[in-house]
Amino acid sequence: YITELRYKSNEDLWRLWYVLLREKNMLNSMRFACRAAKRQMPNYGRLRKVSKSMARIQYVWQERANLKLANLENEQRKKQEKARNDAIEYRRAKLLEKREMIKGIFFQHIDTLSRDGQNVEKLFPKINLKRRRPNTKRHYIIDEAMKPKPALTS
Repeated sequence: YITELRYKSNEDLWRLWYVLLREKNMLNSMRFACRAAKRQMPNYGRLRKVSKSMARIQYVWQERANLKLANLENEQRKKQEKARNDAIEYRRAKLLEKREMIKGIFFQHIDTLSRDGQNVEKLFPKINLKRRRPNTKRHYIIDEAMKPKPALTS
């Protein structure tokens, strides 16, 4: 029964809700009239069925509200992620522009030095392309402060 309600539009659910609400009010009126007359209400199970149907409609509305909220949160998360990525890209582009500007200034300086007849090779360090063998140990400089302290014994 709840699966059938899921296929209905909100407008249909509201119509059904008001029909059930009128039915519930009519049944409650009948129940209180029967209680005042000290007799048993005929077909008391209808009241329970109406209440169950109303609870099912509320459940479907709650499901839809949860889905809508989840979709909105997902959209918000996507917007935030896009804004974050755009900010990162913007910063990256600015850093690249700054880098290129610095490179340009550096090479202008190199050109002026070479025109003046100075040696510019010392400004470019030689890179050691030799790779270290994997089985050789790295040598670390260990300071006195870095050595382990002896444990106190009493």
